[in-house]
Amino acid sequence: MRCLVRALALRLPIALIVFSLASCGPAAVDYHNGVRPAKAGEEHPWLSELKPLLIKPPQGQTDDQLMQVWTEFLGHHSLPLSQGNRYTFVFYDFSHTKNQVYLEASFAPSRLLPLQRLKTTGLFWGTWQIPRPTKEQYRFSDGSSLLPDPFNPAVELGNQGWHKLIDTDSSDCSFQKIVGAAHSDLQGMDLEVLLPPGYADNLASTYPVQVLLGDKDENWTKPWTGLMESGKVKPLIVVSISSAVAASRTSATELQIALPWIKNNYRVSTVPTDITLIDWTREQAPAHDAGVSVWTPALAQEDLKVKELITWLRNNYPPPPSSNP
Repeated sequence: MRCLVRALALRLPIALIVFSLASCGPAAVDYHNGVRPAKAGEEHPWLSELKPLLIKPPQGQTDDQLMQVWTEFLGHHSLPLSQGNRYTFVFYDFSHTKNQVYLEASFAPSRLLPLQRLKTTGLFWGTWQIPRPTKEQYRFSDGSSLLPDPFNPAVELGNQGWHKLIDTDSSDCSFQKIVGAAHSDLQGMDLEVLLPPGYADNLASTYPVQVLLGDKDENWTKPWTGLMESGKVKPLIVVSISSAVAASRTSATELQIALPWIKNNYRVSTVPTDITLIDWTREQAPAHDAGVSVWTPALAQEDLKVKELITWLRNNYPPPPSSNP
């Protein structure tokens, strides 16, 4: 309106007034690689079925509980939800603190794409036609901070929280961030999971699992990725339990919550000795209550602990003879 008032005050010709109004509006998104927004109502049918349930949840269920059931229903289905080249990005705010959620995508560089919100619920979504999905990456944010995707845990290592739209490379380790609020069995506990090279392809294989407990920096995966990708240790599943857990929980309680979920969702070896707790903070966690063995670094200094860890991994998890470098 202020643009119109200014243009009229200057007594500009009609053509210039129209131009002035157009220039004052929001800039159109410059989509790359042939991407375009889908039409209204073209979201994935699974989302269409979900929305009325959130507006009026079944008796006795909260929105969060309904979304946990939806997460279990999705299982290992590829997300974002796709139909041909039409992709529906779905985010749910379990914290109930976000009024707006944005999609950041490689097909709209440096732009925040606002997602639609379902009334006052925590559900946000948007749908785009993406003709070449193997080229694209995405992530969610609230405009200032990145938000972990509660339905697609696969995150690119060392790439600032980006998800691949389609992951076609299984030769390297893969990384997942599990939002605990999306899984009722985790009781709000967030996990980070490192999977070995070839995990997605070797469906008949099971793997030893190591559970890392204690404060760690964001590069905690480096010793394992370096050793596994170079074939210097056998393939392992490594799970880091978030340090931001309920204050009343002991390490044994955390393991009792996390281990059943890990066994149900990943191909974990059934050999009892193949489950190990790594007590990174050297607090002598009472893991015997959870029935697992414990390895604790003898040294306190961080860089020395990493060297000690690498030596322990190479000595205790050698690769199969045919894989020795």
